[in-house]
Amino acid sequence: MTGFTYDTVRSDLIEDGVRRIALNRPERLNAMNPALIRDVTRAFDDANACPHTRAIIFTGEGRAFCAGDDRQDHAHPESEAEARALVDLIQAATRAI
Repeated sequence: MTGFTYDTVRSDLIEDGVRRIALNRPERLNAMNPALIRDVTRAFDDANACPHTRAIIFTGEGRAFCAGDDRQDHAHPESEAEARALVDLIQAATRAI
């Protein structure tokens, strides 16, 4: 399969074997929130498993690649378990990339 769909990330084969994965929250300067982190992980996992993908360009839609943490969507973890879950989510994205 070469086409994948996500809520906050675009993933397209743009030419023979080259996949473009783009953060797609330009109205928030592609700032990270849990949904975007999950979609980045899924997009890279799918791309890495796709036999048609030989190279990946990682970019952002709009005028910024990524403004960092989306402070508007940020919720401070209430417990150590919530903090660990957020760290695990971020680390899963890092491993996928």
